[in-house]
Amino acid sequence: MTGALWRGVLLLVSNLERSLEFYTQGLGLRVAQRTEQWAALDAPNGLLELHETDTLACSLTGYSPLLRFQVHDLDQTVRECLAQGAVMDGPVRRTVYGATAVTLRAPDGHMLALYNLETGPAQKSVPADTVKELMAAAAAKRRAPE
Repeated sequence: MTGALWRGVLLLVSNLERSLEFYTQGLGLRVAQRTEQWAALDAPNGLLELHETDTLACSLTGYSPLLRFQVHDLDQTVRECLAQGAVMDGPVRRTVYGATAVTLRAPDGHMLALYNLETGPAQKSVPADTVKELMAAAAAKRRAPE
């Protein structure tokens, strides 16, 4: 039996342009290749591919896969992602391993976990008023009609 070769992540999306804006402007990824219905983004550990489709699979996006990104400035990255159409899926929290983390839904419903592992006096924590502001914005987006 031969082992499988990891080739990266391919996300099905309903709107390639909107998804590209989210991943490039919200997370700062760079487009490596692109066609009319497909794009490959350079991510630190490989490629993230997006494919525009109107199949049933695209409308069934759930909690898997979970794309995890380590970021330098969690507060700023969350703001940029929300500006690009993400919705928070819970509060900003401290993990048991010392990271500050948040889970978001991208515009097409894919789940992202953003975290910051910095520790010590240089650590940038998310102020409580910012957390309240972000949660209020997320709640308003969920209530707003499309």
